[in-house]
Amino acid sequence: MKPTSAGKDTQHERDQTLKKLACVSNQWGPLLIDSIILMFSVLAQFLLMRRRIETWICWLIVDTVAVPLYASRELYLTAFVYGLFWCNAWYGLYSWIKIHRAENAGVPA
Repeated sequence: MKPTSAGKDTQHERDQTLKKLACVSNQWGPLLIDSIILMFSVLAQFLLMRRRIETWICWLIVDTVAVPLYASRELYLTAFVYGLFWCNAWYGLYSWIKIHRAENAGVPA
């Protein structure tokens, strides 16, 4: 079975698109780091739904990795927002530890 001319054009267009993307960025690092941020964000969300204290550790990892990534890409406002999220994650961890200790001691928080 011979390929049609439409198939050749489609493959040629795909090749051209891939070449354009390769020119934009040939660095695998930011893509890998962005994937790590996504993976830990999803994990943290699942942990949060189950009300696990480990969620705050995941959020701290996400924010600690995201701030330098976005700052290196000159996305300073986004890096600043993730810096605020980092502070929020520390406060959330502190609050949940305090509540957990109070519940285990039988004292209201």
